[in-house]
Amino acid sequence: GHMQTRLQLAGAAKDRLHQRLLRFHPRDALQFAGRRRREADRLLRQAMQGILREKSSQLASGIRHLDALSPLKVMARGYSLVYDERGERIIKSLSDVELGDRITVKVTDGELDCQVWGMRPEGAGEDEGTGNQA
Repeated sequence: GHMQTRLQLAGAAKDRLHQRLLRFHPRDALQFAGRRRREADRLLRQAMQGILREKSSQLASGIRHLDALSPLKVMARGYSLVYDERGERIIKSLSDVELGDRITVKVTDGELDCQVWGMRPEGAGEDEGTGNQA
């Protein structure tokens, strides 16, 4: 009677303990950890791809912007660059040259060797002629 009951109780306790131990079985813990790792992996990959897409798009946009500002693009639209005779200094103003100076004009496909025959300040009429009005 009494001994039997104690044994049953002990057996039940042992079963409960066994069930609890099973819950903490390394195999289950490993499976759970594996699932968590795979999920973290997936999220990390997603985040990295997102960042990569964003940075790629920023890079492409920067390249387009630089391309639009490229001197070659500007020259292709009909602009040219004017240098002093030796091609060392860009001429930006009338004060950079004098009458008779030789200058080099760079266009898309080459250079022109020129000479300054006349100079007209901005806003001067066509008939005011040439003359060094610096």
